[in-house]
Amino acid sequence: MAVFPVLDDSMLQRVIIRSILKDEGHETLETRDGAKGFETEIVEKPDFMISDLIMPVMDGHTLLSALSKEGLNTGRRYHGRYSRPGSTGMFRSRGG
Repeated sequence: MAVFPVLDDSMLQRVIIRSILKDEGHETLETRDGAKGFETEIVEKPDFMISDLIMPVMDGHTLLSALSKEGLNTGRRYHGRYSRPGSTGMFRSRGG
């Protein structure tokens, strides 16, 4: 069993992700913004994190930069896809 921080301002998205992970025998630590997610990363130091990119207080891009400054993203990969109305979407990938 692993514990996954799930950062998303959408409660629906958190419920869906929690359900999938629970079915696989995992637990989640859930927050609705990147700042609280950053605190979770500092305290828990999980091996994996699931994060939205567009969130209040601290967005996903700022979160990744803050984790990098703390040396907490070494050896990890982050992938994200988001789209805005009228766009075709954007994909970003960062590695540690």
